[in-house]
Order: sequence, then structure tokens, then C-alpha cells
Amino acid sequence: LLPFIVEYLVNTRGEGCKLSLVNAWVTLVVALLLLVLSKSRTGVIALSIELLVYVWRWAPSKLIRMLFVGMLVLGSTFLALQTKQDSTTGRNFILKRTIEIIADKPFIGYGGNVFEQVYMSHQQEFFSTNPDSSNAWLADNIKHPLNEFFFLWVNYGIIPPLLLFVYFIFLIVYLSSRPMR
Repeated sequence: LLPFIVEYLVNTRGEGCKLSLVNAWVTLVVALLLLVLSKSRTGVIALSIELLVYVWRWAPSKLIRMLFVGMLVLGSTFLALQTKQDSTTGRNFILKRTIEIIADKPFIGYGGNVFEQVYMSHQQEFFSTNPDSSNAWLADNIKHPLNEFFFLWVNYGIIPPLLLFVYFIFLIVYLSSRPMR
């Protein structure tokens, strides 16, 4: 919703139907307020990416772009880590166990659609060797590592996430080399 509203406001530059402009501004304010009240980490990251796109398009110099990108990345990372700290701790726990699983078979993975089984077995092993872990309350029936790259890596080894990463890099390079409209 936000990208369309911002694009509309940028393109109209205050001209056009006053009712549409008021509606757009009210919707923008309400959407931002709901984003803040919901404490959505994904929303903050999405808004940060949107801001990056607009700054990249409209910044007068490369230095300002780079400074803004740095501040935005640091700020959104800080906000994402400080919001819902219990949930962040749980996600970090899951990602650490997932990285340990990947380390066992980094090149070939475990086979298709076996993440849940492999993870639960590994989590059980972790708690049997660390019975006093402060993360025990985080244990749950985990079906997904909360990260597509890691999910692909656990199931199929390094090749699929590497191909996906190369594709994203190619896409970024291609799009950044094209002139902006």
C-alpha cells in the first residue's frame, strides 16, 4: 500500500484532485501509524527498502545516497533487533541450530522436504547436551528455518541458494545499470 501512495504523491506533486490528495495523505499517515503500533519487523524492513529505492532515485549525489543507505541499514537493523526481543531471541536460536545442521552437510544437504525432521532431531540433541539452556522455553515444533536460503541449503545443499544469490546480484546490477526515469 505505501509504495503506491508515495508514488502517487510524488508524481502528482500536490496537483490534481484535492480530495484524492487528502485521501492519499490520510492513508499514508494511518498506514505509518499502524506500522509503528504493530511493531512489525517485516514492515520496518519493507519500509526501509522502499525508502532506499526513493533515495536512490532522488538523491542529488552518490555520497548522500551512500550515507543514507548506511544510516537506513543501521537504523532498521537496530529497530528490527530491539522490537519483540523474545521473538528475536527465538529466531536467533532457530538460525543457530539451522547453521549447525548446514555445517554437517553443506554441499549435498539432507534431501527434499526433510527440514522439520532434521531440525527437531538436532534440537532434541542440543537440549540433551545442554539441559540447563536458557533457550529451553523457545523449543517448539519448527517446520521452517525462517529463511529461504537456509531452507534450500538444508534440503538441497549449497547450489540452490548460491544460484538464487547470484540471480539477485545479477538483478541488482542489471537494474542499477539502467537509467532511471
